[in-house]
Amino acid sequence: MSVNDSHTVCDDIENEIMKRFPDTSVNIHVEPCEPHKTNCQQTCSIYQKGVLQ
Repeated sequence: MSVNDSHTVCDDIENEIMKRFPDTSVNIHVEPCEPHKTNCQQTCSIYQKGVLQ
């Protein structure tokens, strides 16, 4: 999933939470998958397939 698509999903989640809890402040932060820059130990199937280079 792209970071842009992730932001859209997060916006929807944030809006739903704020509808249910009107006095709530919600902020979901999305980070791109960059295991080569962060020494991430996760084995992501998308990364393994070469989609993220």
